[in-house]
Amino acid sequence: MLDKGFAPGANYRSMHPLEKYLQDEKLTATEFAARIDRSVSTVTRAMRGSVPDPTTLEKIVAATNGKVQPNDFYPFSKPCNGGALDQGAA
Repeated sequence: MLDKGFAPGANYRSMHPLEKYLQDEKLTATEFAARIDRSVSTVTRAMRGSVPDPTTLEKIVAATNGKVQPNDFYPFSKPCNGGALDQGAA
């Protein structure tokens, strides 16, 4: 028996933290773009996972009061060791 909320063949994706923030705050991409003085296309690209430039990242973090962080745009599979690559040497 299928779960009533499941549609076979549907394309499911996880919601990006920026997209979730806008939904939770009942903001449109247009409204948020105006808040951070960026284009709507910049915001929508960011919601789809594109990494914004550093200044835009700072504006996003500030406008969301830290609810969206730069790391939300980098899909690391495991934590980095202080930014250094683990070469197997200690």
